[in-house]
Amino acid sequence: MEQYEAALNDFNRAIELNPNLAWALAERGETYRLMQQYEAALNDFNRAIELDPKDSWTLASRGQTYRLMKQYEAALNDFNRAIELDPKYTWAFNQRNLTYLQMMRFVPAVIGYIKLILIGLSKNKNS
Repeated sequence: MEQYEAALNDFNRAIELNPNLAWALAERGETYRLMQQYEAALNDFNRAIELDPKDSWTLASRGQTYRLMKQYEAALNDFNRAIELDPKYTWAFNQRNLTYLQMMRFVPAVIGYIKLILIGLSKNKNS
């Protein structure tokens, strides 16, 4: 169900009521990213990160936006920061691995996939 315009209206209203709602800015950025409006997405992600620099989801989402724009080094910086904040953030690991593959950097990608396997094994062991 792709109701992007309705989502944008809701996020715009929330941001209008409180321009410092990092989550609303991040979610609006995600909506723009899904609409392939990458510059608008980056603007919102940047503002959200200014407000909440330790939000690993927003950092990784901005990283994904950079990856889609083929700005691979910027993407890696964001994925690395997200993983630093949340060392078991498997989605950020996977996005970073995809970035390495797109850059034809196979060794770090393989190492990243091994780390993902180890995270999965430790989650299963602790379940």
